[in-house]
Amino acid sequence: FEGVAAPEVDQSGTLLGQQREAERKKRAAEKSAARAKRTCRHRIKSAGASSLLTCTYRENMTDFDRARRDWAAYLRKLRRAIPGFRAVYAFEQQDRGAWHVHAAIDKLPKHLDTVHGRVRSWDFLRRLWHSVVGADNGNIDVDGHLKTRHGMPGKFRAAESLAKLAGYVSKYLTKDHESGIPGRNRWGSTQGIEVSKPVVIDLPEMPLAELVGVAFEV
Repeated sequence: FEGVAAPEVDQSGTLLGQQREAERKKRAAEKSAARAKRTCRHRIKSAGASSLLTCTYRENMTDFDRARRDWAAYLRKLRRAIPGFRAVYAFEQQDRGAWHVHAAIDKLPKHLDTVHGRVRSWDFLRRLWHSVVGADNGNIDVDGHLKTRHGMPGKFRAAESLAKLAGYVSKYLTKDHESGIPGRNRWGSTQGIEVSKPVVIDLPEMPLAELVGVAFEV
């Protein structure tokens, strides 16, 4: 009949309703992950971070809360030892279930002066990590520092480009986002990193090809 609206049917308890709710949650999770990834990437670029720090466990450490506590304790030690130390970090869970941390940081000097004398910076960071997680219970990697199986000294690779580093760290925010822990942040940053505000530039009308060129120059 014209003018007669069909009554809405509550499908919240039906299979269709459950499917719709699952799709809604999936879209919300994807939007949240994309927003976090974008914010993380902008923060890394604003900080001008140029090095990658990775902290791992030797044991199969699957407790996310413990990973966050250990990382927080590690950051406190780092900031006391290296005034002004900054990091934008993300937690990643490996296939075996173990958590580890990737962090974009300022470029470190090759050596640091400590109460124990002058030491290699990567070795000092490793000692601090062991002081948190236990001796020989993990390792750290700074800019791909490598050691051979025979214990020969390793070498530093060139620091990552800013864009590459930002993309590398932020990608872990969307990895397996559907299995993430609801309400728990899988990334963060130290204080003292200000995100640059967007800048609006008025441009005259021009062909698209020229506009793309201008965008890269800006």
